[in-house]
Amino acid sequence: GIYRKGNTKLGTSNALIKKNGRFYYYCQEGIYEVDPGTFETKQLFAFSSTQWEWGSVLLQDNENNFWVGTHEQLCYARKNLFTGILQPALFGFDELWSVKKLRDGSIVGGSNRGRVFRKEDDSSSFYKWMTLFPLAAVTDVYEEPDNTLWFSSSYQGISLADKTGQRRFTVNEGLRDNTNFMLFKSAGGHLYAGGDRGVSRIIKDEQGNVRFTNYSFHTGSTDYVIVYCGLDKPSGGLLFGSNRGLLELKDSSLVPGYIKNSTRRNYNITDMRKDAQGNIWISTVGDGILICSFDNDTLRLDKQLTEKDGLSSL
Repeated sequence: GIYRKGNTKLGTSNALIKKNGRFYYYCQEGIYEVDPGTFETKQLFAFSSTQWEWGSVLLQDNENNFWVGTHEQLCYARKNLFTGILQPALFGFDELWSVKKLRDGSIVGGSNRGRVFRKEDDSSSFYKWMTLFPLAAVTDVYEEPDNTLWFSSSYQGISLADKTGQRRFTVNEGLRDNTNFMLFKSAGGHLYAGGDRGVSRIIKDEQGNVRFTNYSFHTGSTDYVIVYCGLDKPSGGLLFGSNRGLLELKDSSLVPGYIKNSTRRNYNITDMRKDAQGNIWISTVGDGILICSFDNDTLRLDKQLTEKDGLSSL
């Protein structure tokens, strides 16, 4: 029995929908969002007078794009894919090496000179949070369940930051190498740092003491291996992607791995990710993107995406 008239633009016709507790409608001037409790209206898209048409139906798809059916034609409205985030004007911040989202919703970015910047969930800009290395870039970030943070660097070891403070570890403390590009937590609960000369398993006991078990790959030349990423096998084993191809952790060392249905062995692998359907996506330098799956605990190449499939380069 309550009637209210909102201060909204005229000409909504039938182009009105409700989604996630909000109303959206189309009129000649654009698409608007309305709070049904306060009648507060916000314009999401503005249309020029040359685009004014008589709308009859409005739809929002799963990517939050809008489709407007009009008496003349079908209109498609899509938000910008990218939103710029303000950064402090500090020397060298233009080189951002890593970005991670923490459990509390904040975003951290690793920069050069060992600096880490942070953006709170409700903020539109970064602020300088901490400095972990004297000069090197922060290449990766990993957060433990107890909020302990691990950081890898381009040439000055790895760092730990927790409620007790910060600690840095290098080859002097037993780390395999000071250059590390990735931090990888296996399904078995072990944390690894990888980069030049292989990977190091990071072992932290209940007293907070840290030690390392190192795994190397011997190339037989002065051109050593560089590890960039890790992947769990269904059996519980571990694979690592490197500039020397796929590597497998066996016993106390890294050994060459292989991909079924592939004519190549030494892909230059930069990353490996598993999607919700179980596909393994492998990015490479020079060979495009490999789409693989596990066949009896061994990776099998199902499809290779190249420039013929629309990639800008290999």
